[in-house]
Formats: sequence, C-alpha cells, structure tokens
Amino acid sequence: MEDADDSLLGFQFSRSALTGEKWDSLARESDDFTLRKALSTSTLTSEHGSSLATYKRRKTKKEYWEGSHLEFKQPQNYAHQDLEELNKKLEVSILKLKRKMESLNLMLSYPAVLLGKDRSKVWVKDVLKVVSDFRMRRIPHKENGQLLARAEDLIRHYDHLIESFIPVDITEKMDTVGKILKRDINLPRPQTETEFGQAGLVQSQQAELTDGEKLHVPQPILKLALDLAVQQLLQNLVCGDMHYIRVSARSNGNILRDKIQQALKGGGNLPAGTFVGVVFVDVSQFPSNAQVQQELAQLMQLQCNERSDSFLLKTRIQEELRSKRYLVVLDNADGLDLHKIGIPTENFAGVLVCITGAQYSDMTMDLEIRTEDHLLSWELFCKNVGSKLVHSSSDIQNMAIGIVEECCGHLLAILLMASSLKNVEDVKFWELALEKLQCINPVITQKIDGSQTISRVMINALMNVVWEHMHNDAKHCLMCCLLRPNVTKMIESDVLISNWIYIGYEGKHILEELLNSFLLLGLNSKKSLIRMPEETYGILKLLDRSDSGLSPLYLKQAGFRLTEPPKGDQWNSASEIHLMDNKFSELPGSPYCPELRVLFLQGNAELAMIPTFFFDYMPVLHVLDLSYTSIRSLPKSISKLVALREFLLRGCELFMELPPEIGQLKNLEKLDLDGTQITNLPREIENLTNLKSLALSFFSYAIGRGMQGMHSNSIISPGVILNLFELIELSIDVSPDDQRWSNNVEVVIREICGLRDLKTLKLYIPEVQLLQRLSECSSLFLERTRFHFSFIVGHHMERIISRVPPEVEAEFKTWDKSLKFVNGVSVPGEVKMVLKHGNAFFLDRHMSITKLSEFGFENLKWVKFCLLAECNEMQTIFDGGDINQERLEFPGALSNLEYLRVYYMKSLKSIWEGPIDKCSLRYIRLLALHTCPELRTIFTPDVLANLHELEELIVEDCPKLSSLVSTGSFEPKGEVFLPWLKTVYLLYLPELVSISNGVLIGPQLERIGFYNCPKLERLSTAELSSKKLKLIKGEKEWWEELQWSESEWGQGGCPDNLKGIFSPIDEEADVMTQFQIDKVLSVQP
Repeated sequence: MEDADDSLLGFQFSRSALTGEKWDSLARESDDFTLRKALSTSTLTSEHGSSLATYKRRKTKKEYWEGSHLEFKQPQNYAHQDLEELNKKLEVSILKLKRKMESLNLMLSYPAVLLGKDRSKVWVKDVLKVVSDFRMRRIPHKENGQLLARAEDLIRHYDHLIESFIPVDITEKMDTVGKILKRDINLPRPQTETEFGQAGLVQSQQAELTDGEKLHVPQPILKLALDLAVQQLLQNLVCGDMHYIRVSARSNGNILRDKIQQALKGGGNLPAGTFVGVVFVDVSQFPSNAQVQQELAQLMQLQCNERSDSFLLKTRIQEELRSKRYLVVLDNADGLDLHKIGIPTENFAGVLVCITGAQYSDMTMDLEIRTEDHLLSWELFCKNVGSKLVHSSSDIQNMAIGIVEECCGHLLAILLMASSLKNVEDVKFWELALEKLQCINPVITQKIDGSQTISRVMINALMNVVWEHMHNDAKHCLMCCLLRPNVTKMIESDVLISNWIYIGYEGKHILEELLNSFLLLGLNSKKSLIRMPEETYGILKLLDRSDSGLSPLYLKQAGFRLTEPPKGDQWNSASEIHLMDNKFSELPGSPYCPELRVLFLQGNAELAMIPTFFFDYMPVLHVLDLSYTSIRSLPKSISKLVALREFLLRGCELFMELPPEIGQLKNLEKLDLDGTQITNLPREIENLTNLKSLALSFFSYAIGRGMQGMHSNSIISPGVILNLFELIELSIDVSPDDQRWSNNVEVVIREICGLRDLKTLKLYIPEVQLLQRLSECSSLFLERTRFHFSFIVGHHMERIISRVPPEVEAEFKTWDKSLKFVNGVSVPGEVKMVLKHGNAFFLDRHMSITKLSEFGFENLKWVKFCLLAECNEMQTIFDGGDINQERLEFPGALSNLEYLRVYYMKSLKSIWEGPIDKCSLRYIRLLALHTCPELRTIFTPDVLANLHELEELIVEDCPKLSSLVSTGSFEPKGEVFLPWLKTVYLLYLPELVSISNGVLIGPQLERIGFYNCPKLERLSTAELSSKKLKLIKGEKEWWEELQWSESEWGQGGCPDNLKGIFSPIDEEADVMTQFQIDKVLSVQP
C-alpha cells in the first residue's frame, strides 16, 4: 500500500501539471468504476490508492508482454500452487535472475572480448523489465505464475548466452559467486559491516575456492578489486540502463569512497552532458533523514530552509529527479530510507549510487556492485596455477600479484598466463613471465590499426609467453583454425580433430593442449563445442601476415633466392603460397592446388613464361600476383580461375598483350596492369562487371607498314569503361606522344563521367579543353572531399631525361589530389578549377607565366606540395600585391603550403615580392631551390618572420646569390628566426659570402652542408648558434681555410665542438647523395 499511497499523493500534487486530455485518457482507460469516477471528477482520496496501484500494475504488465522481443517457452502451469508458496518461489527466481544479471554486468565491464555485447545488453534490458514488473506486485497474485515462467526462461537464456561465450572455468567461478545469493536469501535482514566481523576478506585476507581450498588475498589485490569496481560503476553510469546502483565493500569503505569521488571529480571520466549535476552526500554526517533531505535539496539548489515542510521538500526533490538527469551519490547509505528523503522509486531520470558497507540482495536496486566479486581475477589465476604454489614463497606470490595487476581484469590474459605457469616452481621462470608480459611485442603491435580492439596485455600474454613455449605441431593446428568459418562463434571439436588428423597430427592430444592453454575455449562441460576468442583470432591473423612459415597450409619461402620452385606435391594442400622475390625461371607444369586461395609470385625477375596448363587446377584461387616478373603473355588456362578476385601484373615491363580469356574472370574485382607494355585493352574486359579497381598502362608502338592491322587504332574500345559501372578506382597511364590516346580520350572521359561510384581517377589529358568535359561531372568527382585524382594536363613529348629527379616526381605522385600542368601558354580557367581542389601542383615548362600567383591564391589555398620546373619566364614565385586584388576570404596566402621545390628556373629573381601578411607561408616545412641563375633574394626579414615551421632548406646552383637573407635597412635586434630549422644544404654558390647577414637563425639546427662556396670565408655565431648541431659537412680544404672571428669565437679560433662534428666530403661521389645518407644516419638512434 505504501507504493500505492505514494503514487496517489503524486497524482494529488501534480494534478495541475497534467493536461485535461491526459487526465481524461487515464480515467477512460481505468477498469475500476470508482477510480474512473474519481479521476474524472478530480476527487482522489486515499481509498482509491489500491485501485490506482492495481490499474498501474495491469497497464505496465500489458505493455511489457506486448513489447517483448524474445521467444519464450510455454509457461508452466502454476495455478494449482499455493499463492504464498508461488510468491516465495518467484522471489527466489527473481533474486537469482538479478544476481546472474549482475554477474554478466561484471563480465561486460572487463576488457576481454568474451561476450557478444549487443546480445548481452538486450538480455540485461529484459531482466530489468522483469525486475521492475516484480517490484510493482509484491503481494501474492495468481498472475505471478506468468512472471515466474518468464524469469525462469530468462535464466535459461542466460545459461545459453554464457556457455556460448565464456570459458567453463569462468562460469564455474561465477556459479560459486552465486552462492552468495543463497546466503542472502536466507538472511532475515541485511547484515551490517560490524556483523560480518572477521568473516570479512580484509580481516582474514582469505576466501574459499570451489574445491574448499583457502584463497589468501593480498592487499594489492584488494585495491585492484576496488579499482575494477569503480571501473564497472563508471561504465554503467554511461550506458544509461541502470538507474539504481549500490556499491558495497565489506572493508576499505573509505578507500572505495575516495576512489569514486576522484573518478567523478570534474566529470572527466564521463562524456560531456551525461548528467546535469553530480550530488554527493555523506549520510553518516547527518543524524536524521530530514537533515539528509535538507542537504540533498541544497546541493540540488532547491529553495528550502530548516522550516521547510518535509513532505513538500520530498515532493520537490522527486519532481527534480524525475525531470532532470542527476547523478546522486549517497555514501554510508546503510539503513537509509530512500523513500522518506524523496528518492523516486521509479521514473528516476538520472542515476542513484548508494555506497554501503554491507551487501544486500533486494529489489530496491537495479544493480549491486560488490567489490568482493572483483576478486574473480585473482581466484581464477590461483585456481588454474594452484593456490598452494602461488603462496609457496613470497617471491612467487609477488610475481603472481604483478601478473594479475598487469592484466587488470583481462580474464583471458589471466587464464593464458595461469596455463603457462601451472606447476612451475622456478622463481626465475615466473620473473621472466612477468617481464615478458610487460614487454611490448613489436611484430604484432605495429600491425594493429584503429579498428581493431586487441589489448596490449593480451598480445603480450599470447605472443611473448604462451606462443614461445608451444611446439610447432600445436602452432600449425591453431593456425589452421583461422581457415575455419565461424571459428570465433562455434565449431564442433570433432571437426577440428578430424581435420588435424587428415593433415597428419594427433588431433585429440593437440586439442586438449590448446584447450588447457585457453587458446581455444570449450563451450560446454564435455567441450564438444569449441570457439576461438575474438582477440586470439585477431592476433593470429596479424601474425599470419608476417613470414612465419608455420602452417602446412601456408607454403612460405619468400626471399629465399630459390633457383627452383618447390616440388609440385608441396603445392597440393596449400591454401596460400608465398614465393615472391626468388630467382627461379620456371614453374611446375600443372600443379594440383584444390585449396589454393592466394598465390604470390611477384619479384621473380627471371620468370619469363607461365606453363600452358599451370592454372588448370586452382579452382578457388582468389589472389594472383605476378608483378615485376618478365612474363610476356598469359596462357589460355587463365580462364579457369573463375573465383579470382585480385590479379596483379604491376611492373611487368615485357608484358604486351592481355588475352581475351580475361573476360571469363567475372568475379574479378581488382586488375592492376600499371607499368606493363600492353598496346590496347581487349573488348572482353567489359564482361568484368564486378571490377572495382582497374590500373592500365599502355605502350605506344609505331604503326607503319606491316604493323597496321596488328594493333587497334583505339586504345580502349568505346563502351568498355561505361560497362564497368562498379569501378571505384581507375588509372590510365599512356605515352604522351601516342596519337591513338588523343583520338580516344574524349570518349573515355565521357564514359568516366557515368561511373557514379568512382572515388579515385588517374588520367593523362593532352588538351586543356578536355578538362571542360570533366567539369561537367565535377559535382560527382572533384567536389567530393574523399575523391582522389591525379591529372597530367597538356600535350608534351615523352622525355628520356627529366630535370626533376625521379624520387621527387615519385614523391609528387604520392599525393592523393595532384595536378601536373605541362607546356602551358596561359592560365586556363579549367586548370584553375581542378587546382582549387588539389593538394599537390606540378607546373612543368610553362612558357609565359611570370609568377605562380597568376593562378590565384584562392585556387592555391589547399596546395601542400608545389613543384616548379623550367618555367623560364617566371621572375618571382609569389607576389603579395595580388592578395589585396583578390580580396581573399581566408587569412594568408598559401597558408597550407608545406613543400616547395624549384628546378631550372632561368629568370627567377626572388621567392616573394611585395607585402606579406603574418599568415602566408606559415606552414612551409621544406624549401628547395635548384639551378636558378638569376636568383638574388630568398628571404627578406618579413618573409623570414613567417617561416615558423621551416625544417629543411636546400639551395643549389644559384650563382648570383650572396646571402640567404637580404636585410636591406633591417637591423637585427636579437630576434631569432627559423626556430625549427634542422637541415641546411648549400651547393654551388660561387658568390655566397654570408649565410644570414648577421640575422640569428636556426636555434634547433642539427646538420649543415656546404659544397663549392668559395667566397664563404667565415661562419658567424648567429648562423651556428644551435646547441643541437650534430654535423657540418664540406670540403676539407675549405674548412681548414675558414676564418674564425676572435670577437665572436674567442682567441682559440674554431671551437672544439665544431671540429668534432665536421665531416669532409668525398669529392668523387655525388655530393647530394652524401648529404642524404648523413641525414638518415644522424636521425638513427
């Protein structure tokens, strides 16, 4: 009746808050005439409380059953049972169900990925609904039989859920924890912390294992249990399913309180906006419920004073907590009447956390977090190693504590470590195990990306400890499991055993070993059903990427310099074959490979021919890599690879013709012909409608007499590209002087515009006007933030020798939105349109442009990499006067530019002319100037002041340059410029007399190189002020003849520290290569 009366009072108080529509609706729906009349006339009295409560229970029950989404078995018939006995049985089942839910919640708070979390959360929500329904009908009721059936079915669902994901050893321990439930049910009232007395863990520091053996619990483990309990609390505060939580600690209550306060301090461990406020009340500081209520109201900033009516104050607190999401923490809440101080018994918008010393099992809370339960890690470890062994010496015990602390609740890692240390009495072995657990495994860790949830401690436990002590047979069999579908969900043990026996292993013995090591988990007591933990699977998949050569299904002999391939019978059972980077020139004639899925043959430069029947018996081959071989053609048996999805022929420079049989590979998704010498694309390619990535490279053959008819005048037949409608990546590389492409490109561009899923496009566009065609689909391509492109625009002849080093061009090609404009005579709008979306720009041999800023600062604003070569009319790169003319909507010009490289600029006199604002060039990191015969000015003081991020400066072959800094009337006043400059190389500068003209530069300079700077006769302290300088490189004679100013360097001349870091140039070797080698060596530890 108390709940009903409370509900009635709530209706009386909030009558005015309900709209007439809602009130009338409630009256119409009620099935009690008296209650309907009272509701409709607003004359509720206390005598209607029972009817109102009954109505609410029935309405809630109806909604609950209609909203159920789990399938349940036919409920048992409990109608004949005595109602008192039925209600007692229901209470026991509900408490049991709630305890199982709490055990599952504890498991979900740990890092090991053992549970299907989504499935578990659904089950938890259903349990909370059943518990909530039970709270509303404490009195014996004939319908309780249906609720009991539902609770028992949820318990069965729980058992199946746990068996599917949790090792038997853990479920046994959870059942043991569940014994607390029986003790709690038989208690006539909750025990206080004093009544627990010396049965508490802290006083006796021992508990009982499942086999009756005493478990000693060291103090560090108790503290770890507190940390894990707080971690569980924080996770539940975020999830939002639990509204009433009790955290109990039989001892160390003060430590628990402090840890919770620290975790909640400032809200740093909770996402922003989780709660409108956090209210923390220490109940022990207030002798009465009324004073606790007053304190709670004040902290919630509700208007109240000592004379405030207790009932009204309670109502205000209830309304506030029902309407706003507060976190209310009540410390020392043992014996506190939550109802009297105003804590709502339902519809609590936020979360209530009660911290108690005693443990309870009742229905007032959604979740009980018992710090004692978090001794699970320690108990599992001791049980699987042997408790007597753990406590046989203080040294072993300390190692055991360290291992459990390092695992920090990761139960699977704990089980792995326990299995490796079982019956091990050697202390040194324990010490080594702990050391390896703490040591990062570089082979696996470096392969993990952001999408993989594999913990470091799991990697270390598996790879550093367990894996190292496994024999090869067990490793091979474990790796074979990776090929089994659903191995992370469920697989029959007999299937694994038979597979292992088939390939020559003792299946039962190996399965037992893998189960005992917890590398595989048994899902039932007989362990007839097996699964591999997801984290174990993820680690082994990463290991498989390395060249382990462990599994018989993986024939891995990459880089062995083999002159002959493995024998044909070695291919028979292989699923993957890795034979790349060897020296054989022949392959088996017709290997039988029914299971082969991946074949890597790339890098075998002497392999010139594929046997005619080589592909006849590879029906499930998915990946074939023949890149960088010397093959010229493919056999007709290529058509047998009907399952092939990825075919790579990259860099096969002698490969000239793609056979028409390629059109039969209809499952192909990736075809890479980049770097080949094919002359045209066969029409049959249009049949590859699943193709998502296509890279083509065409070679231009002169078509003269005797050649006509052998080669098509069209590189790509019309309609072929359009039929490949699933293409995501398309790259077409052609010889720039191939007239066939000039005749074909307009049609190809039109078809490309029809590829709606295209995300990457690499294309040579000989005429600028053709960019207009591409602009027609710019909304589909260029405007996309994730669309990648690489365009070469402008007709030109292929050059044998380029002014730009190959490694620099290769660097340019790595950018994902690049534009190369060749042989331009103006600044076309079409080029500007593409440039506006690019992050890399290569301007090559432009014939008329006098400054780069003619392209518009607005169009250059996203460019990060800029390469200029042989633009002979260019006199300055940037003109600050253009900034005001453009009226830019963003601060600074080229504010994103990071790399600027200049080669062979005949007329270039300066880098920047005119005014410069503080944001221009602010992120540039590298500036390289090569062969600029008229260059006189690199840095003015204004430009120098902007280069905060410049790290590397290269100036080569600029014969009129006398200093890097042109000061003019500027007088240095102690300012330091180029604060992050680390590398400077100055080569072939015959007129250079000073580096910086007295301006203080490079306080972080690490290396500086000189070559052929004959007039540079002295070095200044302003130029070599860095205390991090590691290397000075130059000609030996030049170094010995340098003059050292006594006023700057003292009477001793060259300082000893500079003498020690000078390295002479080898004038017979390439100077720039020497500089680069020294740079690499200097950054190595």
